Amino acid sequence: PKLNLQRTDLTAMRPVGFTSRDLRCGLLEPVAELEMERQPHISEEMQAELENEKGQSLSVEVPHVCRQLWPILHVLAWTLFRIKVNVSMILDPDSPGGKVFYGDHLPIYLRMADGILRPAICSLSLVPFFLPFANWESQLRQASLAAWFSVAVLSSLLELLALAVPEDLQAPGAFDGVLMTFSWVSRLGLGLVTQVSLPGLRGRCFSFAWVGWVGIYGFRALARMVQLDLPAALDHFFTGLTWSLLAALTGISALALGREAVTKRRMLEGRQGRDEACARNAARSARLLWLGSALTILDAVNLVLIEGCHEIGFFTLDNALVLSTILVLLFALEVSDQVLELGYMARICGKRIAFPGKVNRSAQHCVVSFPGKYAEEWDDAVRRVQLEAGACSLACVFLTDRTSGLGVHVENPDQPGTCWCRALYGQVKAEAYRSIVDEPDSVSAEDLRFKEMDAVAMGQVFLKRDGQSDEQWKADKQAAETAAQRKCEENGGRAPWGCRWFHEWQANVHQAAALKQTLHVFYFEGKVGRGKLPWQDLSNETSVQRAREDSGLGASQAAEVAYLNKCGFHFVEHDVAEFYNFMVECRNNI
Repeated sequence: PKLNLQRTDLTAMRPVGFTSRDLRCGLLEPVAELEMERQPHISEEMQAELENEKGQSLSVEVPHVCRQLWPILHVLAWTLFRIKVNVSMILDPDSPGGKVFYGDHLPIYLRMADGILRPAICSLSLVPFFLPFANWESQLRQASLAAWFSVAVLSSLLELLALAVPEDLQAPGAFDGVLMTFSWVSRLGLGLVTQVSLPGLRGRCFSFAWVGWVGIYGFRALARMVQLDLPAALDHFFTGLTWSLLAALTGISALALGREAVTKRRMLEGRQGRDEACARNAARSARLLWLGSALTILDAVNLVLIEGCHEIGFFTLDNALVLSTILVLLFALEVSDQVLELGYMARICGKRIAFPGKVNRSAQHCVVSFPGKYAEEWDDAVRRVQLEAGACSLACVFLTDRTSGLGVHVENPDQPGTCWCRALYGQVKAEAYRSIVDEPDSVSAEDLRFKEMDAVAMGQVFLKRDGQSDEQWKADKQAAETAAQRKCEENGGRAPWGCRWFHEWQANVHQAAALKQTLHVFYFEGKVGRGKLPWQDLSNETSVQRAREDSGLGASQAAEVAYLNKCGFHFVEHDVAEFYNFMVECRNNI
């Protein structure tokens, strides 16, 4: 269903104790870890920054295509000039280029096709230089541009070299060494692109193998071109080593691309019917990765077949294969949206990543509360906010260790000398300070590791049953409960997980409100609007228990929604089942 995501003017809906000017500024100062701090004041720098952005948004920019018009015209003129030179050489049988490139082996229509296609392919390899690559990873962008540039330069050099050939060498086969050397050098760029595209192939050994492969063959081709007499054994050694490296590197690259395609499909098997856009993009990425694997093999086979062929038409075909492979691996894959998204998903598999929230200044909407028990949807929300330029803001905070703020407390300015824990949770019981695992076999190794890491970060007593007898286990649990009671008293009954998360979430919410973004709260499926509490009742255990009987909010969400109501912020309520439609419409800035 289409969601109602209309923008809302939040100027009049400012929190209690904040002026309109404060709300416009919105940024809160950073927090120092492991200290009790006062609520930060509103930054003066935010106002100037927002006004500057507003001024920039009102300025009229020259369209990107217009800015690139002159370079494009230069490339077009160079292409037409090359086509004219090639056609002239083909029509004049006595021209140096006609003798060196074609001889009498190819019919006139094939020579004409080659003379036109080769400059055209060269121009296509220059097109990416005029396209915006703002979302591309820097290293990947440099590798791809270097590969395209090598194809363009090597292709352009051919006509110039043909005109410089001495008359006594103007015969078919004079360019055998040059053409093969150019083909191998173009592979260096293709290999670099493949390596940078796939993190699993990054490494010095793989890089040295690519460079060594090109270097060895280049020496072999140069030796033959200048008629250097190499011992037969040495020539055979270089030949065998060259083709062995080609086979090994091609096989490794093709297998890596295939494995990447399989990995993407496995990670997204369950998304059909839920996140259709992501599933479609992932399926397309996987298909193109398989195509890239096939083209990598075909490209190597073509290189073997054209060994010793002096017709320049084979070089044109070779350039087309190299360019097609690069386009499939990079340009057609839409690296900025699909490959990087999938790579991000691969990184979060098996690990938790701290997320301090992110306010996208160009967004119109901000998710300020989301149920953490929907882990897959949460991961998708973080992924999109981190990677998609048009995504909404996400004020929610997820802390994973002491460094990110788990277990850290921040002072509540409304209650000087105390942190937010008292207002959020009241007096926390001692049971919150122990983490006991009675049946380790029923818990995955990953979850068990997370429990132990959390206990260390929060100062909890962690106890896992590991072969103890019933009597011993009972005694160990009693000792753990005693230790937890002591820790609770030493910490003043505050929450062991701390309240730093609330401090950072609060800063994100105020910044989103300052940017006049519409705020959104997501509830459990089928329970929109249930479980809300007044701010003053958060520390009342009876009220909390009553609200949780049929709540649509998680524990931290109840505090978030209570604060939003306390401050007078307007927010739109959603069922979590609407999440994917909501994200799509936010990306379209609806």
